[in-house]
Amino acid sequence: MKRMKKAVALLLTLLMLLSLSACGKSDIIGRWECKLDMTEDIINSADSIFSAYDALLSDGVQAPRMADYMDEFSLTYTMVFNEDGSYSAGVDEAQRQAAVDGLVEAVKEYMYQLFFVILADSAKQMGLEQQPSSREELEAMMGVSMNEAISEVLGIDLETYIESMLGSAMNTYLSEGIADSEGIYETRDGRLYLSKGLDGEIFDEVYDPYTVEGDTLTITLGPEGMSSSLKNFYPLVLNRVG
Repeated sequence: MKRMKKAVALLLTLLMLLSLSACGKSDIIGRWECKLDMTEDIINSADSIFSAYDALLSDGVQAPRMADYMDEFSLTYTMVFNEDGSYSAGVDEAQRQAAVDGLVEAVKEYMYQLFFVILADSAKQMGLEQQPSSREELEAMMGVSMNEAISEVLGIDLETYIESMLGSAMNTYLSEGIADSEGIYETRDGRLYLSKGLDGEIFDEVYDPYTVEGDTLTITLGPEGMSSSLKNFYPLVLNRVG
């Protein structure tokens, strides 16, 4: 009888320990990913910048729009929550650079077409009988390449212009606005608390509300939380990938 009582007591103790262990385990442990789509913002920004060239065109002549030259611009954002209470988050650097390089190429093609429209319209305004219908015809009329013509207008070559205007700005935006981060985390009552750095502190007033439904983690904008870097992408809807 005594052995039975001891066995039951031991079993109850083990069950209680397992229960406490399960209660302490966060429901967000694992690897999560979501897509940060910046396409619309970039298109709107580009059109706003280049709309200044509209003043050079005759009435009825339409300048190209960036949307016609740019595919989707998005990055995969990954968050990893470890069992030891640490986390990491960010975008793969190779993916980030490839996205910027692709954007630079898209802007280059856009700029070629923009200056083709401007220069072709200028030929019309000057009363030239022959109206170029392609870049090749325009280059033949001008006696110089599009690159040379654009360099004459801008004062620098097109590659340098795009890099100075777009490349560094995008790299800064993508590295600071969507910065890689790591630290420690806590989850309490549907709130996600993140520290800045592995030696950072958790503050009660700095959190983002979150929910987990199956393999979907949804993080909404809290009082502070990650809002400084990702506020344009809230709510973050991440899928479990590991």
